[in-house]
Amino acid sequence: MTEDKKKMVKCIVVGDGFVGKTVLLTRISKKVFKDSYAPTIFDNTAITQVYNGKTYDLHLIDTAGQEDYKAIRTQAFSDVNVFLVCFSIENSTSFENVKSSWLSEIRQFAGIKDAGLILVGTKSDLRNDAETIDRMNMSKENFVPEEAAKSLAKEEKMTYIECSAKTSENTDKLRELIFETYDKYEKQQNSWMGFPYCSYFKRVLCCRSVENSETPKLSQQSASGCARRKNDAGLHKNGSKTDKNTSAYIKSVQEEVKMQTIKCVVVGDGAVGKTCLLISYTTNKFPSEYVPTVFDNYAVTVMIGGEPYTLGLFDTAGQEDYDRLRPLSYPQTDVFLVCFSVVSPSSFENVKEKWVPEITHHCQKTPFLLVGTQVDLRDDGATIEKLAKNKQKPISIEQGEKLAKELKAVKYVECSALTQKGLKNVFDEAILAALEPPEPVKRKKCVIL
Repeated sequence: MTEDKKKMVKCIVVGDGFVGKTVLLTRISKKVFKDSYAPTIFDNTAITQVYNGKTYDLHLIDTAGQEDYKAIRTQAFSDVNVFLVCFSIENSTSFENVKSSWLSEIRQFAGIKDAGLILVGTKSDLRNDAETIDRMNMSKENFVPEEAAKSLAKEEKMTYIECSAKTSENTDKLRELIFETYDKYEKQQNSWMGFPYCSYFKRVLCCRSVENSETPKLSQQSASGCARRKNDAGLHKNGSKTDKNTSAYIKSVQEEVKMQTIKCVVVGDGAVGKTCLLISYTTNKFPSEYVPTVFDNYAVTVMIGGEPYTLGLFDTAGQEDYDRLRPLSYPQTDVFLVCFSVVSPSSFENVKEKWVPEITHHCQKTPFLLVGTQVDLRDDGATIEKLAKNKQKPISIEQGEKLAKELKAVKYVECSALTQKGLKNVFDEAILAALEPPEPVKRKKCVIL
């Protein structure tokens, strides 16, 4: 079978910590059992298998069950075909959390309804384990009844299976069930009107127009011109951080308008002002405190040529500790903003050394802008004096433009989140880059596994 006929199946496993998600995936993918516990934030593996005459590339994504990782975990929900919702058959709390936590999280952040869900009871070997039975009798605990699990699966329109990573009981059957579930719900998932990527937006606070844009080409966009972009996405369901009025607005948009979307991801060193940039643009307020970001998302509605667009803005962490997690926000990106501070020469150097190589590795065809931030400090006496002590000076406009040309950025732009000088122009140019990629080739959105 040729490579282009392979079916790519993205399968993510969720559930409480300690229920055996990691060892289950290891058993499915490598057919081995590792009897050790290592807390997971994110991990993934891939296998190729022929089933019923079809070749599948099965990508298995492991996640952390702890609440602390919820904001990060849900970033992995992009384009998921099948969810494995796990609980341990000897832990009734993990079973109760299936409905109260995990199903609600999936439907809140993944934008799918009653599709691609498999309920998995793990550690089935313990039902007949004498030591476990004695321990549970002493603590007056009970195994989760198989009938109760089947009842929940039926109620929530899931398929139920019990398996053991230790003995391999039903693990091959589970792998086949993943493929069956994918085939069963493929059409339904493809037709679901949601974001082409899955996320939640922290705010939808303002509606902006670009009719009088600082970017002339953008202000001249016509409705017909904008319609060139594939109109394949609507507003995604918001998460719990939105109020009832916003949720009602989004619901009405979903029902009445297939609103086009532009996904913009901001990257760069820590403390260069990425978060301030987004907050100042979306709220017209400048945050006074610095809070390191892991992931945060914002959204504004922009009117282009009389048509509404949702501009999704994704903030990321610049610290090295998050190098493995940060790319989880890259799927389906339309344009990147690669930021550095004009008063931080090291952040300028890292644009070439780290940030552009990272985004081009994951998203080779996605356009990006080079953005110089904190321009209000370029003429600040105290800042200039501090740099001079290290024999440094602020990055000039000419240096920024030269680097942008060298790295093949769409263009170089500068701004100040504090004074908002050039701020609107940054996002106008980002929108234009997403709508009109500079290269005369078909643009591909970023897809990461």
